[in-house]
Amino acid sequence: MRQHSAHDATEAERSVYAGTLERLAIGAVILDKKGRVLKTNRAADEILAERNRINLAQGGLQASYGSENRDLHRLIEQAVGGHADRGPGVVGAMSMTRTAGHGNLGILVRTAPVTEWSDTANRPAAAVVIRDSESRVQASQALMKRLYGLTPAESTLTLKLLDGLTVDEAAEELSISRNTARCQLRAIFAKTGVTRQTELLRLLLGGAIPLA
Repeated sequence: MRQHSAHDATEAERSVYAGTLERLAIGAVILDKKGRVLKTNRAADEILAERNRINLAQGGLQASYGSENRDLHRLIEQAVGGHADRGPGVVGAMSMTRTAGHGNLGILVRTAPVTEWSDTANRPAAAVVIRDSESRVQASQALMKRLYGLTPAESTLTLKLLDGLTVDEAAEELSISRNTARCQLRAIFAKTGVTRQTELLRLLLGGAIPLA
């Protein structure tokens, strides 16, 4: 029973971690000891599908620039070697440039934790975490209402601001007048206890919204 309980706790922990990565739009790629991709999450699939400086090639990860590709594979090789040596979990990190108009990708490579299946040929040996600096925070109207009492219209405007739009840009995208958007913003300020848009974004990004 203790083994089953420990297994259930581990699975619950993995589920929480995986869900949090998805909500934060952080890509996760699991590699075997030969650097081949075993599993990816949805965020990683979206980043890799863009083929903007990093993509899948011959079953593994490949960066478009030669120097960045060498750095990436050096980190992966170190991570795989750390697994065999029971070395430190985090091996290293790098920043990967993208085409003009797109933010860089943050890459973190770490050794996969040792498990009872670590001796199998296709065992997980390394994990690559990919963070898009332009990724958007996901949130729901229901969560906005529960946390701050926002109406659906106020929640929708708030999400546009979280995406980086100005009030005027959000109004245009939502097909509402600027005056309506500004009235909604004043109501949002009153409900969240802030007085400026920068304070609103700091409150939201520093709270539970990105993690829910």
